[in-house]
Amino acid sequence: MATDQRVAPESYDLAPLAEYVDVTELSSLLTEVLLDDVYSEVIDPEILRPLLSESMVEKMVCMADLIGGRITLDEIDAPAALAFAEEVGRQGISEQTLERSYRVGIEALWGWWMSAVEQHSERTGDPVAELVRASIPVLFGFVDRMLFVSLAAYHRAVAERHHTREQRRARLADQLLDGTMGDPGADVERFLGYGFAHHHVAGVLDTHDRAEDTKLAEELKRASRAAELLVLDRGAAPTELWLGLRCPLTPAIRAALESRAASAGRRIAFGDVAQGLRGFRSSMSTARNTATIQAMLGENAPQVLWAEDVRVEALALGNPEGAQALVGTVLGTAIERGLLTPRVRETLDAWLVTGSYVGAAALLGVHEQTVRQRLHRLEEALGQSLNGRRTELHVALRLSMLKLPPDPAVARSASQ
Repeated sequence: MATDQRVAPESYDLAPLAEYVDVTELSSLLTEVLLDDVYSEVIDPEILRPLLSESMVEKMVCMADLIGGRITLDEIDAPAALAFAEEVGRQGISEQTLERSYRVGIEALWGWWMSAVEQHSERTGDPVAELVRASIPVLFGFVDRMLFVSLAAYHRAVAERHHTREQRRARLADQLLDGTMGDPGADVERFLGYGFAHHHVAGVLDTHDRAEDTKLAEELKRASRAAELLVLDRGAAPTELWLGLRCPLTPAIRAALESRAASAGRRIAFGDVAQGLRGFRSSMSTARNTATIQAMLGENAPQVLWAEDVRVEALALGNPEGAQALVGTVLGTAIERGLLTPRVRETLDAWLVTGSYVGAAALLGVHEQTVRQRLHRLEEALGQSLNGRRTELHVALRLSMLKLPPDPAVARSASQ
């Protein structure tokens, strides 16, 4: 007998029972049972009827061939059954519902099978119990096999559906951001799951695992008590998100967002907070600029960076050559001599922020004379007093932290 030994270990030959399988009648019975008892609860049964009917006919043919010993479990070929499982996934029906359909189906199939076994026993005198015992591995092995391959097809369809949906969400968001879609309307808001009347704060996460990104985004929503959240999966690009705040950004909300992001060990760039569709656009624009600056700062970048804290650095994005020229003009001599060390940068920044040697010393926790000595050496290198150039120095110092392209004039001079 050709049947796989694992599914027919008993001495009773089940092949004669294959003649009891009326494919048309049995497939019609099972189709109606599943449509009535399972799928009518989640979707219009008529949507699935053609595929389910074709799938059942195919399965009953396979089952008859399996019982008749013409094929083994590994030789089952049921493309229509896989097509039906894929459609269930595309329709958004749960995996639990698909599994339940197999439980309901095996119950109906077993009832029919018992009638066939009893009928065959009456004709041949074979004991019903022995026939049932021999058939259990066959029928349940068949159902298990079909469920296994159907779930695999289902998961492929769900993954494709999710990918396609995310692509459409990303396209809609891009249309909103570039202005090609002026008035999104309720349908777009419903599809995105996000309204535009909020106070929006956009964020750009460093590249990471998508599942972890989504988890962190949900945690940021809870931390800020935002009304809504929109997360876009852009493939290999960094994850972008919007939090729809119920009110303008407060110090408490900002602190909560910073704390949550920091505890996750992630880098995130936040944009300006603004309201309405225009705010939806501007917040992401400034968040992207902030993320670019975060990358340009390298190891010096804060883990959580806000657009309002890098407005000076943002100017360099529009004119990097001009920014590099300014840094060269104001601090070039000190940089060339290697005097602008991290410690001197910190000292100069403290002096510029506090406005005095005493204030800088207190901020840094060093002696006032130490501050004076460090800045005196810097002043000598620059060849002029620091006091009259505070604004230029502060801007140049901040821009010097960015990984800017080299000054073209310097590059030309070096190549000659």
